[in-house]
Amino acid sequence: MLRPFSSVEVTAWVDIGVGVGGSGGGSHAATLNITAETSHLDRYIRQVKNPFHSEHGWQESSVKIHLPCAAKMWASEDNTPELEIHGIHHRHILSIIHGAFEDTKIVCTFHFTPSEQFWQPDHCNDSMECLYGEVFFSDPILEAHKEINSKP
Repeated sequence: MLRPFSSVEVTAWVDIGVGVGGSGGGSHAATLNITAETSHLDRYIRQVKNPFHSEHGWQESSVKIHLPCAAKMWASEDNTPELEIHGIHHRHILSIIHGAFEDTKIVCTFHFTPSEQFWQPDHCNDSMECLYGEVFFSDPILEAHKEINSKP
């Protein structure tokens, strides 16, 4: 079974060149201090410019997961052991959609008008097959688009 490596082990490997071109020979190898780098990341997370900051719509929550237990039966999933995971960062789906539509660099790449795609085999001139590969090629999307555009 694999075990996590300590910061001392990782620092030692980088010092001898493992992972830095793999050539070995510490004279040209970069030195990595895991403790210092972790501290840098922790400091970055506390900064206002943190991408997971609440000012940007991010929320921090915890999640409870029911764990399976081999060779043991439970009357209900609610009775199984739980694992609570803290520090889950998430955003509400509407804030993500609003953000995407407010960003002019992103919104110009979106498809707003559904369409149909057809394939005509070479051997048959009058037979065409409708292709479905993306959601905006589907019949329900085409019907919804027609319905929305028919309203005043």
